[in-house]
This record gives sequence, structure tokens and C-alpha cells, in this order.
Amino acid sequence: VGSEMCIRDRYNVYASDLLAMAKKCFHGIIKGFKNSQQAAQASYWLGWIYYEKGDADKAIEHFKKVMSDYTGSDLVKDSFIAIGDVLSQNGRYREAVDILNNAARDFKGRGFEDMIYKKIAVIYKQQGYYGEALGYLNKINISDNNDFGADVQFLIAECFQEPVSYTHLTLPTKR
Repeated sequence: VGSEMCIRDRYNVYASDLLAMAKKCFHGIIKGFKNSQQAAQASYWLGWIYYEKGDADKAIEHFKKVMSDYTGSDLVKDSFIAIGDVLSQNGRYREAVDILNNAARDFKGRGFEDMIYKKIAVIYKQQGYYGEALGYLNKINISDNNDFGADVQFLIAECFQEPVSYTHLTLPTKR
């Protein structure tokens, strides 16, 4: 057990050192090439590094930087999702739902809403708000024979396992 702990401790130090080096490089990219696509990527990955280090607010700051400074980047929608994930994982559920609803609105018609609605439904389900979760699941366009559709159907089934009245809701239909 002692040697396993020593190996784990060394790995954690190694991983921490790598994150510190990556963080330094990413900051350098942002400073030296602030108008490049790589700067958007650097800011996005800095967000995840700060999150990994336990600084959720700094992580969110970097994701928001992608959204404000690199509006043409494909990482803008990923940054919305990342902020929702960070907020949710830190118990800030209402803020997470708000940012994800904003993303669904801002990216409407781009095939992105279904993934966002599923994330919101999961947040509500985790909090015990099964009716709200089903309301968002009802907005999703379910396709036959794909993992996403199967995941949505599974979430619906899980919500219906709970002893709550759902008489006011309708199930999503295949489209």
C-alpha cells in the first residue's frame, strides 16, 4: 500500500507540474497571439485547468473570455456548456440552468439545443425536480437508433420512477 501511495503522490505532482507548464504556455499564447484561433483554444483550456485546480470562478472567467473575445470560434458553444457544467458541479444550479437556457436561445436552429435541453434536464433531475426535467426532455427531437435518443429515453424512464404526479406532462415523441 505504501508504494502505491508513493506512486500516486508522484503522479499527482507530475500532473500538477504539467498543468502548471500548460497554464504558462496558454497564457503566453493569449498574450502573444491574442487574435488567433489558438488564443481562443488557449483560453478555453485554461478554463478547464483552473477548474481542475479548484478555482471555478477563474475557470468561468476564461470560458466567458472565449464567448466575448472570440465570438467566431466554434468554442463559444462549448464554453456555454462548460460554464453550465462548472456551475452545476459547484452547486450553482440556477445559474447553470440560466446560462444553458441562454445558450439554447443564442444557438437556436443550429442543432445544438437538444444537447443543452438534455443537460438542463439532468440538472433538474439531480435536484429532484422530475417534472421540470421532463419538460426539458419533451423539447428534444429524438431520433431512432442513436445513443443520444436512447439516453433521453432512459432519462425519461428514470424521471417516471419517482413518486410524483406527471399528469400535466406529455412524453416526447419521435420526429
